[in-house]
Amino acid sequence: MGERELTWTLKGILKTGDTVSFLAAENLHVIGTTGEIVKLMSDQGVLRLLSFVQLAQFAAEGRLFLNGIKYTPRG
Repeated sequence: MGERELTWTLKGILKTGDTVSFLAAENLHVIGTTGEIVKLMSDQGVLRLLSFVQLAQFAAEGRLFLNGIKYTPRG
């Protein structure tokens, strides 16, 4: 699956309230999305902004976890 297709797939499945992780020691909670940007809040209360493209790169590298489950791109 290419980066563009993976980005669109993530846009379709990611929703407010989901937990995202790409670093072993950090869970981020989706608090919203705006266009190409995902707004995330850490357990420590730190706001982070990531693009869907960045999340797609983490998924392609095998480092993306959604709601505690490793996300594996299909295709």
